[in-house]
Amino acid sequence: MKNLRKLGILTLSTGLTMGILAPGVNAESLVHGERNQVKIQIAQAEKVVTKSELIKKFKQFFPNEFTFLDDNDFHMYSGHYYIDDDTLRYDLSFHKNINGKSIYGNIGFFGESLEIERFSYQPADAADALFPAKITKEKAKEAAMAFLKKFPESSEYQLDAQHNDFFPGYQILTEPIRYSFSFVKMKNKIPVTDQQIQITVLGNGMVSNFYRNLGETGSHTYDDAGKVLSEKDIISKIKESLSVDLRYAIHHDYKTGKSQVNLVYLPVSELHGVHALTGDWRTAKGFSSELPKENKLERIVNEPIPPKQSKISLEDAKKFAEKLLAIDSDEYKLRIESVDERKNHNGQKLLAFNICMNPVMADRGRTWN
Repeated sequence: MKNLRKLGILTLSTGLTMGILAPGVNAESLVHGERNQVKIQIAQAEKVVTKSELIKKFKQFFPNEFTFLDDNDFHMYSGHYYIDDDTLRYDLSFHKNINGKSIYGNIGFFGESLEIERFSYQPADAADALFPAKITKEKAKEAAMAFLKKFPESSEYQLDAQHNDFFPGYQILTEPIRYSFSFVKMKNKIPVTDQQIQITVLGNGMVSNFYRNLGETGSHTYDDAGKVLSEKDIISKIKESLSVDLRYAIHHDYKTGKSQVNLVYLPVSELHGVHALTGDWRTAKGFSSELPKENKLERIVNEPIPPKQSKISLEDAKKFAEKLLAIDSDEYKLRIESVDERKNHNGQKLLAFNICMNPVMADRGRTWN
């Protein structure tokens, strides 16, 4: 049986936090990020790709660089795919000591042609990339745009001027300067939202990271951009359906660890977009000619419910977690790997469980990481 409970837990690593709090048991998900997908390892018999093939592809992509690496410096990880994407992927890493300093990197390949999807590199010495940087951000942009030409269909990509990189707003002087750029694929002079290439350039002009987000694989059809409704009409339609709600918004400053409460008006709408050709509303459930009615907050009870218990032991929390995450399956089982006792940003004591899903059948040639 494969009737797994519909909980948002079946990811690469699942965390369940059980709080030792006065108002009873508290559970919160620790799952983050867009790459927290279930990775399924394929059996070697299903697809044979050798380390030599991956090294050859890597050196073809970087023909004049990394000449100091030999085959023994590389390590290959078997192929895998994700539960919602059956494109085969392979991982290759390298590590070497040069004059007492370590260099290392990681390369990800995808598809039958073993195209490079991602790359990260930590050089042995990046002193010339420290503050003050050897090159300006403008020169780094030129380096990123030149590097972009290595990719197929690079002419269809355009620099995203509104891109904000994920590095902190402050720079530690002992770390290399990094410039991050994002390029988005264009179709009919319109950005394709889920297809980007991100490139990071160090302060010395070296490309240290890139990632290609190609969206779903396969061919797609694109609506005729010449038949879109006018922007003025769409803006007017959205304004007519826009509403706001008064809320207390809590802002937590991760730098200071302090929180601040502000009284703000927040937009309230089920709207995710408007179809440019038909004018239909785009919602979480798809396109509709009618916008769903606004959902108001409703009280579940008139008075606060007293806690079931003021304290909870580690054993009680473990039993609760096992009961909450129980699945009805003959093929997989959930296993508690570790427990971490900590405090959240409000100073409340928590028990965080790291729970993984493992296959029961060992002879299927696949494992879940």
